[in-house]
Amino acid sequence: MGNRILQVLLVLSATIVLLLGIIPKVIGISIRDATFTSLFDLIPVETRGQLSINETQFDNGWFRSTAQINVSYTALDLVDDLTMLVEFDISHGPFIFTKAGLKFGLAHATVQPSFNTAEITSVLTQIPFELPRLSFDLFVAFDQSLTATIEVSPVSYDDSAARVNFAGMSGSLQATPDQSSEILVSVGNLQLKDLNSQFGFNLASLNLQSSSTQISDILASRSARLTIPAINISGPLEVSARDILINSQIQKSAAADALDVYQDLRVASINSDFPFTSFSWTTEIKQFRTDIIRSYYELITDLQGQTNPNSSLAIDQSNFMNQQLGMLIVQNSLILNNSILANAFDGDHSVDLNINWAGLPNLKSATDLNISDVINAMTMILEISLDEQAIMSSQFSELVEAFVQQNFLRMENDRILLSGSLENGALNVNGEDIPIDQFF
Repeated sequence: MGNRILQVLLVLSATIVLLLGIIPKVIGISIRDATFTSLFDLIPVETRGQLSINETQFDNGWFRSTAQINVSYTALDLVDDLTMLVEFDISHGPFIFTKAGLKFGLAHATVQPSFNTAEITSVLTQIPFELPRLSFDLFVAFDQSLTATIEVSPVSYDDSAARVNFAGMSGSLQATPDQSSEILVSVGNLQLKDLNSQFGFNLASLNLQSSSTQISDILASRSARLTIPAINISGPLEVSARDILINSQIQKSAAADALDVYQDLRVASINSDFPFTSFSWTTEIKQFRTDIIRSYYELITDLQGQTNPNSSLAIDQSNFMNQQLGMLIVQNSLILNNSILANAFDGDHSVDLNINWAGLPNLKSATDLNISDVINAMTMILEISLDEQAIMSSQFSELVEAFVQQNFLRMENDRILLSGSLENGALNVNGEDIPIDQFF
C-alpha cells in the first residue's frame, strides 16, 4: 500500500514538473498577441492613423522571447517622421522574476527604445552631458491586465557654462482588461542654471495622477490631477510660485453625444514683479459635441496622410475641413463658464463670465452668418468685483475713476463692481440698457 502511494506521488510530481516545464513554452506561443496586441489596443482609434507599427523580428524561445518593432509617428511640423526602434526582452510565465520580486503572470518584458530620426538625434548629440538611463518594463497578467513602469535615472552636470541637477522620474500605467486605467507620474527636483545669463529654473517636484474609464477612447470619462509644490525662476525675470494645483475632468454630458469638460488651476502663492500674489481659474465647458472632436482628429489624420502636406491641394483640403469644424461649433449649442479669483495689490478680486451659446442649427454656410443671428443666439453674463482700496491705491486709479463717471463701473460697500448681460439681443450694463447697434 505504501509503495502504491509512493508511486502515485512520484507520478504526480513528475506531471507537475513536466507541466511547469511546458507552460513557459505554451505561454511563449501567445506572447506576441499578449504583449503587442495589448499595447496597441490602448492607443485611441482616432490617433492610430498617425502611427505606423511594424514588427521586424520575433524570436520565440522556451523561457524567453525577443522582439523588435519599428514605430513611426507622422508630425505635421516635421520634415521627416519620428521613428523609433523598440527592443523587447520577454520572460515567459507563470513564474517571473522581476526587480520587484517573484510575480505570477503571463509575461514580463524589459523594453529598450532608441530614436532613428535625424532631427532628434541631432538635438540629443548637442546635449553636453550623458543622457539619463531609461528603464521601461511591461508586465502582463493572465487576465490580460497590463502594467507598464518607467524609471529615469538622476542626472548631475556642472561646467563653466551651465549646471543641471535632476533627481529622476518614475511613472506607471495600469490598464485592466476592460481598458480602465490609472497613470501615475512622479518627477523629482529639477535645477537648471545658465551661468552666462544667470537664468535659473528650479522645479521642486511634480506629481501627476490620471484615470480613465477606457484609455483607448478619447471620449471616455477621465480625470487628472497635477501638483507642483514650487517653481522658481531667476535671472532677468524673478518669479516664485508655490502650491500649484491643476484638476481636470471629462465626463458624459446630459446632452446627447456631448461631453462636459472641467478644469481648475490654482496657485496659492506668487512672488514676482507682477502685482498678483495668488490666482485661481475655474473653467467649465458643457455640451461640447463629440463629433467636433472626431472631426478634428480626422483632419489631422488626413493631413498627415498627404504626400506633401504643404501642397496647394493639401492646404485647400485643410481650409475646407477647418471651415467644416467651425460650422459644427457654430451650429451646435455650448455652455462656457469661467470664474477667476485673484489677490493683487493686497486685495481680493473676482471675475465671473458665463456664456450660453444656443447654436445656429439652420446655418448652412459661413457666408450666411450675420452678426444679428450671433447676438440673438448668445446669452452672456459678466460679473466683476474688485477691492476698492487695493485698486484705487494702484496705477489704475485714474482709469477706474473715468469708468465710474461713465457708469461702466460702480462703487458699493468698498467694492468696485461691474454687472453686464447680453440676453435676447439686449445689452445691459449696471442696470442700464445700452443700444448694441452702436458697437457695429
